[in-house]
Amino acid sequence: MEKLTMGRKLIKTGAGCTFLATFCITSFVAANDVFATTHTHHTATYIGECGDLGGWYQTYTKTINLTCSTGSTTQEQQQWYKETGTGNTCYVVTNEGTCSTNTSAHTSLDDPEQMRIDQLEEQRAADRTLAFELTQERQRKRKEAAKTRRAFEKWNTSSPASQLSSAGILYEPSDLPEWNFNTSIQGSVKESEMELTPTLGRESDVKSLAVNFSADKGNFYIDNQVYYTSLEGTGIYDSQDTESFGLLLIPGYQFLNQEENGIDFALAGLLEISTNDYENRTQTRLVPGLSIYAGLTTPVGGFTLSNLFTHDRNLNGDEEITGEKYINMNTMEFQYILPLTESLFFTTGLDYTVALDMPNYMEDSSTGISFALDYYGWENYNLGLMYVDSLDGLKNRGFTLTFGHSW
Repeated sequence: MEKLTMGRKLIKTGAGCTFLATFCITSFVAANDVFATTHTHHTATYIGECGDLGGWYQTYTKTINLTCSTGSTTQEQQQWYKETGTGNTCYVVTNEGTCSTNTSAHTSLDDPEQMRIDQLEEQRAADRTLAFELTQERQRKRKEAAKTRRAFEKWNTSSPASQLSSAGILYEPSDLPEWNFNTSIQGSVKESEMELTPTLGRESDVKSLAVNFSADKGNFYIDNQVYYTSLEGTGIYDSQDTESFGLLLIPGYQFLNQEENGIDFALAGLLEISTNDYENRTQTRLVPGLSIYAGLTTPVGGFTLSNLFTHDRNLNGDEEITGEKYINMNTMEFQYILPLTESLFFTTGLDYTVALDMPNYMEDSSTGISFALDYYGWENYNLGLMYVDSLDGLKNRGFTLTFGHSW
C-alpha cells in the first residue's frame, strides 16, 4: 500500500511538473511573440511609392518641393499610408509636380547631355508660348486701331452717326480739301494668363504704348500705328520676357454709308511688321490680314459688327506653337454705342478670338468683354478710357487710356 501511495504521489508530482513545463514554454513563446511584434514595430520600413494598398490605411498629405532642370521649382503632392500591424509606410502621388514645359522634374543629374536636351526643349516651348501670347495681345490692339477714327465720326456733321449727338458743331474739318486727319497716343497696362494645357502656359504683366495716325478722304481711309509692347513673365515665368516694336498699316474703303444705303460697310486690308526681342535673340514677324466692318445708327444708339483675320508669320523659320511657321487668328466683335451726354459716349463690346490650327489638346480661344468712355468736350480733342476682361478661355484684363486730336 505504501508503495502504491508513493506511486500516486509521483504521478501527481509528474503531472504538476508537466503543467509547469507547459506553462513555462507557453509563457516563453508568448513573451517571444510579444518581443517579436515589438521588434517588428521598431523596424518599420519606408516602402516608397505604394503598390497594393490592401491592409493599409491613409494617414496624411505631404507637399514636396522639386527643382526643374532650368532652375525653376515645382511642387508634388503625396498621400501617405501606413500598413496595419507592421507600421511600414508608403505614398501615392496625387498631383505630380512638373516643370512648365511638362518635362519631368526628376531629370537625372547624372546625365548632363539629357539635361542639356531638356533645357533646350523647355526653352523652345517657353519661346513658342511667349510668341503666342504676344500674337494674342497684338490681335487685340489691331482691332482697336481704327476705334478713335470711327468714334470721332460721331462729331462730324457730315457723318450719319452725328444723329447720336448734337455735339457735331465741335468738329472742324481739315483745311486740306476733302482730307480729314486724327492722331492719338494710347497707353495700356494689363495682366495676361494662359493655360494651354494643365502644365503649359504663361502669366505676364503687359505694357504697351502706341501712336496712331489716321487719314480719310471720301470713302478711302488709312489707319497707321507705331507701337511698343512689353511682356514680363510673372510667378514661375519670371525672367521669361520679351519686347516688341512694330508698324501697322490698315488701308480701307467704305463701300456703303448709312446716309445713302441705310448701313455702313467697309473692307480693309492689313499689314504689320515687327520684331520680338528675346533675351538671346531677335525674331522678325510679318502679319497680313483682312478686316470687315458694318455699322448701323439708330435712335437708341449705334451698333457695329466687325471681323478681323490675320496670318502672323515669323520670318526666321521658327516653329510656332501650332506646329507651323505661322499663327492664324480670327476675331469677331460686336459693339453697342450709347451717348450719355452731348460730349460723353459709352461703348460696350463682346468679342471672340480663336487661334486656328492649334493642337486639339490645347486651349485655343477666348471670349472678352469691354467697356469704354470717350469724352469729346474739347474742340477737336478727345479722351478715352477702356477696360477689357475675359469671360473664358485665354485670360486678359486691364485698362487702355487714349488721348487724341483731330483736324
